[in-house]
Amino acid sequence: MPESDDITRILAEIGESPHAAERLIEVVRDDLRRRAALQLRASSGPSTLDPTALVHEVYVRLFGRVETPTWEDRSHFFFAASRAMHDILVERARRATRIKRGGDRSRVPLEPHHATAKEARLFLELHEVLTRLEQVSARRAAIVRLRFYCGISLEEIAESMGISRSTVWREWAVTKVWLIEKLGADSGDLVLRTRI
Repeated sequence: MPESDDITRILAEIGESPHAAERLIEVVRDDLRRRAALQLRASSGPSTLDPTALVHEVYVRLFGRVETPTWEDRSHFFFAASRAMHDILVERARRATRIKRGGDRSRVPLEPHHATAKEARLFLELHEVLTRLEQVSARRAAIVRLRFYCGISLEEIAESMGISRSTVWREWAVTKVWLIEKLGADSGDLVLRTRI
């Protein structure tokens, strides 16, 4: 994994150097692919995306804007990239479940790793619950997103958020119960078992 200082230095150059974004992606490509694979697994199976294609879409989303993006440090960048991955997968899941596209019908996957409509609905339900959690507690929502979608440990979450490990463990324990309550026992248990 690249050094945090190297990534932070490149992030500082993004507004000044036209090649800084390409250098950044070269440095973090493997880590982004690992995170993309976790996100795809967490979304109950991808549609037609593989980790490399998802990383490419994230690059376009993060750097294809008119304004120059700014990130404070490595953690901030990876959180933004993971959030972009999640948003891309939510958009794809929504398209997969739309009635006009036959989203209410049972689909027969052409390949074994394609998500079913039920899995896409569960993924969207989790997204909606996390959106509600963000209104209740932005910190708890960030912990869940980092855990589910970035695949990082509670210790790493504490370090990246600048809070104590005991606080993260306590928030995580309370939030797991809240998620099960909001998702329903069966869905909540399935979500927690498949995403942790």
